[in-house]
Amino acid sequence: MNDQEKTREQLVQTLAQSRRQTEELKTSKAELERTKEALRGEINSLKIALESAEAGTWSVDVLEGARTWNDHCPQLFGLPRGTFRESYQDWLDRVHPDDRGRVQREYTQSLEELTDYQTEYRVIWPDGSVHAIASKSKVFTDQQGRAVRMTGVCWDITERKRTEEAIRESEDKFHRLFENAPLGYQSLDENGNFVELNDTWCKLLGYTKEEVLGRNFSEFIHPDFREHFKENFPKFKSMGYILGVEFEMIKKDGSEIIVAFDGKIGRHEDGSFKQTHCILSDISERKRAEEAILASEQKYRALFEGSADATLIIDDNKFVDCNDAVVQMLRYRNRADLLRTHPSELSPPMQPDGRSSYEKADEMMAIAYERGSHRFEWDHKRADSEVFPVEVLLTAIPVGEKKILHVVWRDITKRKRIEREREDLIAKLESQNAELERFTYTVSHDLKSPLITTKGYIDILREDLAQGSQEQVEDDLSRISAAADKMDILLRDLLELSRIGRSVNPPEDVPLAELVNDALERVGGQVDDKGVQVDISPNLPTIFGDRLRLLEVLQNLIDNAVKYMGDQPRPRIEIGSRRDGGDIVCYVRDNGIGIEPRYHDKIFGLFDQLDQNVEGSGIGLALVRRIIEVHGGRIWIESEGPGQGTTFCFTIPPKSESQ
Repeated sequence: MNDQEKTREQLVQTLAQSRRQTEELKTSKAELERTKEALRGEINSLKIALESAEAGTWSVDVLEGARTWNDHCPQLFGLPRGTFRESYQDWLDRVHPDDRGRVQREYTQSLEELTDYQTEYRVIWPDGSVHAIASKSKVFTDQQGRAVRMTGVCWDITERKRTEEAIRESEDKFHRLFENAPLGYQSLDENGNFVELNDTWCKLLGYTKEEVLGRNFSEFIHPDFREHFKENFPKFKSMGYILGVEFEMIKKDGSEIIVAFDGKIGRHEDGSFKQTHCILSDISERKRAEEAILASEQKYRALFEGSADATLIIDDNKFVDCNDAVVQMLRYRNRADLLRTHPSELSPPMQPDGRSSYEKADEMMAIAYERGSHRFEWDHKRADSEVFPVEVLLTAIPVGEKKILHVVWRDITKRKRIEREREDLIAKLESQNAELERFTYTVSHDLKSPLITTKGYIDILREDLAQGSQEQVEDDLSRISAAADKMDILLRDLLELSRIGRSVNPPEDVPLAELVNDALERVGGQVDDKGVQVDISPNLPTIFGDRLRLLEVLQNLIDNAVKYMGDQPRPRIEIGSRRDGGDIVCYVRDNGIGIEPRYHDKIFGLFDQLDQNVEGSGIGLALVRRIIEVHGGRIWIESEGPGQGTTFCFTIPPKSESQ
């Protein structure tokens, strides 16, 4: 507590004592006079102290609600002296909104519990600026123990709060910088035990702080270096510094890293040892590069030239050396055409991520120089302009006072193709899974209909049997039989749909004209009954696939066209083919009721029939689409709407694509 706060504390206590003495003096006038004289001296002293401390005093008559203030109080609220005569609510309104509720609760609690009141809060001055105030007060009671007066002192603590906030922000900033510094930090006591370290150190070795603090540094050093550390640690303490010392350290996962240490000794004021302060960095990559460079030129050249991977050397952002694998990969005539070029000159202008090859190349090299190594993917261009993907590994190797980059390229064309195929397979599986979900829902929904019908008429049958109505019984049995027949049709069609794609006949060349004739033989009865004219285009193509399945396609499409012919007085079906780009499109066209565009996809779903009065299970077109898709083709509808007829179109890939 500083002198100013001590003075304020003394003021509060003295004011409290004065109030108590004033109450006691009521019992004796003579005693009152003597006390008044003494109080005058104390009050004068208090006034002088308050003036020097620039503190405000205030008093509240709890019963009457009257408030009194000294001249310093208005200044604490940004007002001129002698102008602060507001009510309790006016004072409360000047308190910062975020502190107002808390201050009010503390004030009320102090009066209710008859306890001293001590708080800090912010106030808003008339000019809009925010200031901080500290306040202490005491509650006085009458002989019945009721609160009658509260008296206190308050003072400005704005600068103190600003200082505290600045210190806190500075400490937070320092802590963040310390923990996330690019180099590891550690501090050891006189025995070599850890007393402090940062997060970077923990990341380098794979430990948490709790696992390290208190343990000896030698526990984390490779066994070959432990004796060296124990022998030289006392020398380090006496020297006061350590520069460029290298150790092999053991990470938590058992792997090894090489670190470089630089540090100094921290001492007490009397010069005695306090603790060490060291920074360390992982130089494993650098050491490996140094060892590679120190190897003999003959061995290096043998490895360099004999490498199956395309290997290059970059110096000053230019290719200065490469092996034959690079020449073969890029299909150049010789190395001379490649050397002294910037990496972007052997690449397309733009990379797949949208950045220019020149900018990305410079960025990747800068990262490798900074980190020691960097792995990424890149598009290169062969001498014949073919673009292909490679995986690039850049390793920075110190050579004298500068670094060069050791580059390895690996052609990942095959890997990328496999990744695309995997993605396509995943998409296909997801599509099939979604189709299976739709299939399951539809089957469970539509198979319930004949079951519900059967169950309902069984109940009716019982009633009719009880009443002896033979005619109704026959009708009930007929409806139950019809529902069972419908269930049988649904189950057979679903079984047929489920087999598609599993039980496949050997594919073969099938003349489309033969399939059309076979299909017409199967549905000839329906065609003749409706009086439908069937026109078959000449020169129909030969398609490649499962003859029986493709026959089912045509049979279903022709049967569907007959069913949905409507009241057409001159029903007609046309079967033919046309060229559409590189595809041969086969079609079955009718002049029937037509289909609105919004139903073009819906009708290929399970049990989706546009006209529920038409006989059928609603699985036929789903069956057709499945067969076409298994053959790698596609099917769609062309119709301008009701009364405009419908054309079902499908494609089957040629033999070379199907095999």
